[in-house]
Amino acid sequence: MSARIAFLLVFLVLPFAVSGQPGFLLNKTYAERSIYLDSTYYSGKILRQDSLTLFPEIEKLARLALANSDEELFLETKLIRYTYYMVGRQPDHPLAEKKLLALREIADEKKIKQLQIRTRDKLAHYYYHIMHKHGPSFENYLAYYQLLKEMPDAALPEKQELIANIGSAYFNFGDNQNARKYFAEAQKLPPSYKKRFPINLQNTLGLIHRSEKRYPEAEKNFRKAYAMALAINDSTWMGIAAGNIGISYFAQGKYDEAIPLLEMDVRESFKASERDNGLHSLLILMKINLLKKNWAILAGQIQQAREVLPHTGNPYQHLKELYPILAQLSAKQGNMYLAYRYTDSASMVKDSLYKRRDAFLLARAENKAELEKYRADVDRLEAQKKFQGLWVNSLLVGVVLLLIIATLVISRQRLLYKQRQGKLQAEKATMEDELQQAAQKLQDFTQSIREKNKLLEQFAADLKQAQSHALATGVLVDQEALLQLQQATILTDDQWEDFRQTFETVHQGFLQRLKEKLPGLSPAETRFMVLSKLELTNKEMAAMLGVSPEAIRLTRHRLRKKLESRGEQSLEELIVSI
Repeated sequence: MSARIAFLLVFLVLPFAVSGQPGFLLNKTYAERSIYLDSTYYSGKILRQDSLTLFPEIEKLARLALANSDEELFLETKLIRYTYYMVGRQPDHPLAEKKLLALREIADEKKIKQLQIRTRDKLAHYYYHIMHKHGPSFENYLAYYQLLKEMPDAALPEKQELIANIGSAYFNFGDNQNARKYFAEAQKLPPSYKKRFPINLQNTLGLIHRSEKRYPEAEKNFRKAYAMALAINDSTWMGIAAGNIGISYFAQGKYDEAIPLLEMDVRESFKASERDNGLHSLLILMKINLLKKNWAILAGQIQQAREVLPHTGNPYQHLKELYPILAQLSAKQGNMYLAYRYTDSASMVKDSLYKRRDAFLLARAENKAELEKYRADVDRLEAQKKFQGLWVNSLLVGVVLLLIIATLVISRQRLLYKQRQGKLQAEKATMEDELQQAAQKLQDFTQSIREKNKLLEQFAADLKQAQSHALATGVLVDQEALLQLQQATILTDDQWEDFRQTFETVHQGFLQRLKEKLPGLSPAETRFMVLSKLELTNKEMAAMLGVSPEAIRLTRHRLRKKLESRGEQSLEELIVSI
């Protein structure tokens, strides 16, 4: 630790200009020059320059390294250049993957361990965050994790950050268990020289707890993050940590306590151009003000959200929260047409996000299988390595060799059994996710119908009042608006088919069992039975099917007559039993 502090002091007084050709980097260990390299190149603004400015400076450093026979520094200049391909002005540069793979091969061949680890870290980041190829990404993460075990902490100053990177990848992948494991390991290592890094680590641990609704533990992490940010006077991270505490309060219904924390987050995040984080907290503030009926404040926040939204990284995720707020506000203001428009827009956004989630779940299932295969390959290679190490000794101890071979065969069979079990578990999890997704979609669809009916009833009542007024004054009232609203809730044949498929996913075999139990049902009677299974009222069924409530009552009456004539159980009991 003292060596790192001494080097940091030297680093702070040395010139930072790349063009100065820092000769003090020559023929040093990586630990001695890592802070300068990281802060000057990898974490600095130099990589944001254009290549015509950056590459000549890197070339000067490369020539200096070659002239002084410093091979590691020369290879370092290659890693700087290839990192530019990955994070520079064209993040998806076609040369990034090719060059990094070539450099990884050189590092493996020359057994330069720190370079083996760091090239894999760059590749893992490239695959995960830029190309969205999770399988190759985790393959590199897990490969360099094995190499890290062989690397002393002092030889690799960013070891804590490298292990935390694996935890972050697992957290983003939705695997909290593994994320927590790697974060816990990272916390035990010597801290990074970067002042913001431990704040980020505490904040992410809080996010994991909050995603599991463990609010006290989450708030404890967020408060630690806030205290760390306060100690270095980092207002941006103070705002983010405060906002995360506010979000936890909101989830627990502590609205008054949440408001000042969320307002601080919005202010500091927008000031630091952290627009997605700031807009997320702003939307929660809007929900609170909608509940509290603070219309003037809400109007200003809506305007602010609309201005920021186009500049965020994930507008659809924010629109999913914004549209329902706008729909409720429009309904309160009596603009039912606009309320319907916003409700429909919210449904479209949800559908789009469902498709993205389906794709993500599919990728997740596929990548889990790839990770299992990779782990199996690692186990196999390690077993082979052990076997080769024992081969020389086996000439003297043949009997022991036979026992070892038998043990390896048994271990292999157990490994294959574990793989098969893991694959079955992954398939089971995927099916459960699909069923949950379909149930949520069916619930959202049913809830949407109910919300539209409420809006329709409110509008119909207003229209009836207007008609009464019209009779008294002699002014005609336009009936077209009510007719359009009534038709807005009718379930078309195409929509019914999509609805039927979703219903069958959740209530598998219902329609077939219904056909066997009551053969000869008409399409109208079949639809009545399906909607009854969802416990909809006559009025809600009528709105979905585009018929009158009286027609629904007649259908119910006919079905009861059929059951009575056959001596069957009551209609309600039949629906529950199917």
